[in-house]
Amino acid sequence: MPRFKFKLERVFEVRKHKEELLKNELAAVRRDYTHEESIFRELIMEHREHLDQIRKRQTSPDISCEEMLWYYAYLKHLNNRIERQNVRLQELRRKIEEVKERLIKASQERRVLERLRERRLEEFKLEQEKIEQAFLDEIALSMYLRGASQLSCKR
Repeated sequence: MPRFKFKLERVFEVRKHKEELLKNELAAVRRDYTHEESIFRELIMEHREHLDQIRKRQTSPDISCEEMLWYYAYLKHLNNRIERQNVRLQELRRKIEEVKERLIKASQERRVLERLRERRLEEFKLEQEKIEQAFLDEIALSMYLRGASQLSCKR
């Protein structure tokens, strides 16, 4: 019995590989996003802690102007870092959406070929069954004719 050969097997494998690469890329971008989000949260926490320190120090009579300026300069620095981190998170969210869209498209392209492959395999199986049935019918007819000729020879 001949083996099934899908003519577009190479194209199917390439599409499957492309889909796997996109899955890996999406996982990597999501890991980056999680990492950057944790940095963002740490910056927010640090900002809150320094704000609390400023509030506590403001009530203290021994705080100098230089010290207050230093606190506010550091808060400004933290605000800038938080802003940059927020922009980075937005970029990564856009990247995640872009890769997800590409992955959906690649999955659809692979599934189209997969369904075509399954249809071709079913057609192949049906054709093989027809060939096998025709062969069995021929053998049965041959045996019947041989049996009939042997009966006529004995009479």
